[in-house]
Amino acid sequence: MSKRNFNKMDDDQIRGSSRVLRSSLAKKGGHLDEKFKKRKMTDLDPRSSQVRNQRGRLNQTKVKGTKSLAEKHVSTDAKKGKQGTKTTVWSIKDKHEYKIQLPLSVDTSISWITGCHLMDSGEIIMTDFYNKSLKKLDRTSATVTVCDLPSIPFGMCYIGNNTVAVSLGQKLQFANISGDMNLMQSVDTDHYCKGLTYHDSKILTVNDNSVFIHNYNGKQERCLFTYDSNAYFQGIAVSDDGQRIYIASWNIGLVTIDNKGNHLFTLSDPELNDPFRLSLDNHGNVLICYPHSNIVMQVSPDGKNEMGRIIKATDSIEWPNSLYFDRNTSSIIVGCGGSAYLYVFDLK
Repeated sequence: MSKRNFNKMDDDQIRGSSRVLRSSLAKKGGHLDEKFKKRKMTDLDPRSSQVRNQRGRLNQTKVKGTKSLAEKHVSTDAKKGKQGTKTTVWSIKDKHEYKIQLPLSVDTSISWITGCHLMDSGEIIMTDFYNKSLKKLDRTSATVTVCDLPSIPFGMCYIGNNTVAVSLGQKLQFANISGDMNLMQSVDTDHYCKGLTYHDSKILTVNDNSVFIHNYNGKQERCLFTYDSNAYFQGIAVSDDGQRIYIASWNIGLVTIDNKGNHLFTLSDPELNDPFRLSLDNHGNVLICYPHSNIVMQVSPDGKNEMGRIIKATDSIEWPNSLYFDRNTSSIIVGCGGSAYLYVFDLK
């Protein structure tokens, strides 16, 4: 683990690293080429030339003994509840950016954020794909705390009690995010885990075509839903009442099912490429980030109607890869791929 001021990496160094990574990912004209667009996140091998093999951490994470996760917790977002129906589209009031890139002695690649969560303390927890780490941003003291992970993280969710679950391919890794952060127990799964979310003491994960339910300790209980073709599921979210489950599919769009596993609706937009991560606002609307299109879309609670674009391609962010809606301040946190910055948009 290491704690460093995130402003210490030179901006020219950051921009250079970003250009190298984006070039290696065959990015052309603001969008990835067709060959890369058909690849899955599971195909991005950290052993490739895109990622340095020498980590060079200032302090290596010491994995402490397994801790019990027997306590049950209710989603903190669900506790905050809805504040009536919002039929208009959120718009941007202000934009803030926070540098999350650490020096090359710690971060061996440009940051690629695949998950984020805002704590009640105001700290932001993130998973950094290429740097194989958990990061905690303290915006007040301008510091980033880093906890090494044993493999590349595809996503994360907060499960209460200062604990997050991180998807590492065929493993769920738990971590205590208080203080300097430390790894806890891990659980092997018989399927690949990518996006994940937490609701009512259950962890829901997705692989390419299916939704799985795990208990609070990570043990798989059952497969809830399977799509009959290559959907390439990426992200998942659950309505506050637990009645609807929303799934972001690279190949299809937004898939909505009920909590019994019945398909309700599929929303597709031929103009948009590859929805990736989801978050819900305090009115039950679904917010979806589209990395290839550089937008965040707002969809109605029933998953049937696009209400409009909150973040547009003209808002100067690239590859929005993860997002979290803060119900206390009506703002969204956006983590990007190949960026040294984390963005917070105040909405109105």
